[in-house]
Amino acid sequence: MLTAKDGEFDHAEALDSGADDFLAKPFSYLDLDDVVLAEVERARSHGRVAIDVSRVSGAEVSGRADDLGRVMRNLLDNAMRHARTKVSVSVSTVGSVVELVVADDGPGIPDRD
Repeated sequence: MLTAKDGEFDHAEALDSGADDFLAKPFSYLDLDDVVLAEVERARSHGRVAIDVSRVSGAEVSGRADDLGRVMRNLLDNAMRHARTKVSVSVSTVGSVVELVVADDGPGIPDRD
């Protein structure tokens, strides 16, 4: 069993439930907006297009900051490569769901593809 739970009770409960092994993955809660804004600053220093972050709001997620930073960096790099003049980034929360959107004003993918 691979889980973010790491308590002694969690370990015992997993083994009692039939798990052969118990591995706790090192996740922690972090502010996704902090990760997003840090990557936007990095991208702005290397980019040629404007990046709009006016729709980034606070959102707490479970994960690893370095992994989430790498995902954000890849999304921004791709959007900046295809944008004409602008990239927009938004982070929003609806209930327990956090949505991250990175969009550009480039031509998009042709319908035939």
